[in-house]
Amino acid sequence: MVAVSSGNSGPDYTSLESPGLARRSISVGATDKTDLIAPFSSRGPIPGFDGWLKPDILAPGVAIISTYLSGTYASASGTSMAAPHVSGAAALVKQMHPTWTPEQIKASLMNMALDLGLNVHTQVAGRLRVDRVAFTPGLVLPDIISFGTVDSSHPRWSDARLLWLENITATERNYSLSAESLLLDSFSVSIDPASLTLQPGEK
Repeated sequence: MVAVSSGNSGPDYTSLESPGLARRSISVGATDKTDLIAPFSSRGPIPGFDGWLKPDILAPGVAIISTYLSGTYASASGTSMAAPHVSGAAALVKQMHPTWTPEQIKASLMNMALDLGLNVHTQVAGRLRVDRVAFTPGLVLPDIISFGTVDSSHPRWSDARLLWLENITATERNYSLSAESLLLDSFSVSIDPASLTLQPGEK
């Protein structure tokens, strides 16, 4: 799994930069120590790529103490300071689950992220919570679902996507599932079935 910085061209939307646009990477935006989005942190959407949501996750990226070119330490800000937090978190997840794929690692980080109440083009999953990943009750794949551009003038527009839920614990677990539209209150989103029981390792 590759963690990349989303870019420092915020706060405008459609400001993501390469390599933060890479589809299979985990693109990282920046927050400060109070969980406010850093004004410089680049945002989506990505023009011309319908349904492709970035950045994937946020992490601390303001006034971060790190090594410096002279061999000393210095405080710096930027999404390049946020991405290493996610890279380190991914390494810890890989250590806990050596057989997991990059997709599973990315999903675990995004599934357990803290929702900061920002719109999907600013935060997607939310702020990294690596301490919660060790206690995740299951994995939801893919890590995020987009229905792309919706024709709001069409009264009967509908679509469906397939989700996988995997019980990664050592015991039988009961799951209750719900969904909500992140952008349009006028459209309803539902999950079927809304509850299920999975055995250890079952999906």
